[in-house]
Amino acid sequence: MQELVVAVIVVVAAVAVMRRYLPRTVKRGLRLGAARALRALGWESAALRLEREAEAAASCLTGCGSCGGCGPKDAGVTQTEFAITPESMKGNPRR
Repeated sequence: MQELVVAVIVVVAAVAVMRRYLPRTVKRGLRLGAARALRALGWESAALRLEREAEAAASCLTGCGSCGGCGPKDAGVTQTEFAITPESMKGNPRR
């Protein structure tokens, strides 16, 4: 039983890493291949769901801005610099 739990954890971790780091075209190809396999097994509704997700993901990442995930909306806001100076340390007690 312990080996089964470890195997499930390893598979879930591998899928999470692949979802994050594989190129978009490879992910789309894998998803469409899985949809073909599901259709061959007779699971039409699951295959259709995978195909619809592939289309939505491809259109969302093209830079159209419809999903809000293309970047920060406030492009003019910049991060301020932070530095510790000897003058700022004079008032702090040593620990």
